[in-house]
Amino acid sequence: YFNIANIYMKQEKYKKVENIYKNIIRYFSNSKWEIQARFHLASLYAQTNRYKSAVNQYKIIKYKFKNTEWAPIAAMHIGDTYKLAGDYKKAKEAYSKVIYEYYKYKRYTLEAEERIKQLKYAKQLEQQIYE
Repeated sequence: YFNIANIYMKQEKYKKVENIYKNIIRYFSNSKWEIQARFHLASLYAQTNRYKSAVNQYKIIKYKFKNTEWAPIAAMHIGDTYKLAGDYKKAKEAYSKVIYEYYKYKRYTLEAEERIKQLKYAKQLEQQIYE
């Protein structure tokens, strides 16, 4: 199913791709396939400027699979999606949550700290451009 979805993505048939991922989620719930389909679906939403839907998919992963390493990965993607949408304040909040909620995953806390620094730098650059 994932290979078929990739073919449709290359053809820019996004509705078909979305339906494939939703069917995988429906028929393979609580499995690694559901997680993978949700990540792909969230990515599709972000690529088609449906940022709120993308964040919702990541939040489902974060809460449904909270006792796995997928949760901090999804939490990082929430911040990335807000950044992509241009909402640096929410991106910073999301990265801060990663540091607070997933402190036992040092890799992700370090990544979150680094991305917060990058947000500050990006904001400074924006201010310089508009001055």
